[in-house]
Amino acid sequence: MNESFFWQLVEGARAETGADSELVAQALLRRLRPLRPDALERFQHRWEQAQDELYGWPVLDAATLLLGPLDDEPARSRAERRPT
Repeated sequence: MNESFFWQLVEGARAETGADSELVAQALLRRLRPLRPDALERFQHRWEQAQDELYGWPVLDAATLLLGPLDDEPARSRAERRPT
């Protein structure tokens, strides 16, 4: 799954439902159901990459500057799950 198709799925689900994260998740699930298992694995891999980028320290540092102190638990828990 290329990055463009990944973001088409995600943005299409957002466009269909708006900002409600629960509705976005449901819409995304509907879009993922017809995909083959290998495409689902590639989607999951790209999803994890996007989360790693989002919860990386540079993004958290920028968010802290804008919003004040944040809980760094998501970043720590993602880093702890990474194979060494």
